[in-house]
Amino acid sequence: RAEEWLNSLPKHTWLNEKLGFEAPEYIHVGLLRNADKSKISKRKNPTNILWYKEQGYLPEALLNFLSLLGHSHPDELEKFDLAELVRIFDIDRLNVAGPVFDLQKLKHIQGLYFRELDTDAKKAAIHSAIDQRLDDLMPLIDERLVFGGDFTWLCSTFFADTVTHHLEELVPKKWDAKQTGAALEQFQSALKKALKSKDFVWDHEHLEKVVREFAEEKEYKPRDFFMALRVAATGSKETPPLFETMAAIGQLKVSERISNAVRKLKSVR
Repeated sequence: RAEEWLNSLPKHTWLNEKLGFEAPEYIHVGLLRNADKSKISKRKNPTNILWYKEQGYLPEALLNFLSLLGHSHPDELEKFDLAELVRIFDIDRLNVAGPVFDLQKLKHIQGLYFRELDTDAKKAAIHSAIDQRLDDLMPLIDERLVFGGDFTWLCSTFFADTVTHHLEELVPKKWDAKQTGAALEQFQSALKKALKSKDFVWDHEHLEKVVREFAEEKEYKPRDFFMALRVAATGSKETPPLFETMAAIGQLKVSERISNAVRKLKSVR
């Protein structure tokens, strides 16, 4: 059980005793944590297994990664299969400290497995990754297509893990790096607040409402703030419609990219 059940352990032990049951052996494990040690939230983090499938993570890689959360291989191996996990698993090796759910570590393990696939399997994975998103992305880029190969560069922002932020594009005219960084940081806070609402859905309509209300509250010209947000979220000044693009990129990547843009702007002296 998760460590948050520790406080109720005496109650459960007492109930078993009074009801005439033999109490089971209770084992409490640390809660999964983000890199900043905060508790993983279903509204802020991709906790649905289908999300990882849609992103192309291999089942073997995900299982391997999960088996390392709060547990470890006695020989310090980081790559091993289910049969090996069954062989080496030991409850006494569980770490009581809250394990960090590190997506970068997951990507590293995913790479170890993916590179072992044969060429045909890799090609199939590439086609699958594109086909899964083709129907959703086509309406965003349809009017800009000239050749079929244009899909690769027009949609790069939707597939890339990270983007490069160029200051000359990130900072609107008549703004400076400090003002732009502050605006994006404040918007990030407003977005996090919106995400806590049960009514908020990560789609273009809800995103547009949050962005426009924020710009109006801060008395920013939409043209200026929208451009800063566009570059922060996509790495480019030229993209399909902003809110549809943010919706298609996804909550996790947009949030990470805005945070990276803020860090870059704060580093400017």
